[in-house]
Amino acid sequence: MSDDDKKIIYILIGSGKKPLAGYGLYKGDFIQICENQLARCKTNQSASINTGDYKMFYQNDDNVTYLLMTMPIYPVPAAVSCIESLKKELANDLHGRNFNAIGDYGLNMEIQEKLKMKFEYFNENTEIISDKLQGLKNVMMQYKDEVFKAAESLNERGDLLNEMQNKAKDLESDSYSYKKNAIKVRKTECCKKATYIGIICGVIAAIVLVVVLVKCT
Repeated sequence: MSDDDKKIIYILIGSGKKPLAGYGLYKGDFIQICENQLARCKTNQSASINTGDYKMFYQNDDNVTYLLMTMPIYPVPAAVSCIESLKKELANDLHGRNFNAIGDYGLNMEIQEKLKMKFEYFNENTEIISDKLQGLKNVMMQYKDEVFKAAESLNERGDLLNEMQNKAKDLESDSYSYKKNAIKVRKTECCKKATYIGIICGVIAAIVLVVVLVKCT
């Protein structure tokens, strides 16, 4: 595998179907291919296209398309980093700008030097970029593990809280049943007491009646 197998072929910046600026070193119909792809790029989306002979990466944001043509085995992380770096570098120059009065490649004089710098840097540092991204990925995976642990802990706490809540509901239900039974018992006792009082009053009345009758006779 030669170094030329892992190269960027062409960088194209455009808006809609209009190419605004481009840079590349290799001969061929690459510019026309990139322009054709530019016309098919979807608004506010990103994608990678593998044709077998080369790869295309693009990202459209705020009416600006960043398009990269590379050799098939050019590292994907490096391509993504290149596009993100272009966006960051050119945001102040391009985003929110009206391109209607600008002709094809009308911004070459303005931003082509920046495209050249990105072209050279990301052609020479593909492995370094991949290593850095892999390191970042490793760090993110560590954070991912910590997040999962925290989520599991929260789930356990959530289960405990649900259990406590269910027990509280059971206690509330038992308390209501106890209160209901207590009221029922109190009513029963009151009825019994009233019955006893009635019986006693009846017995006393009968005794008084008997005494009165005896005295009268």
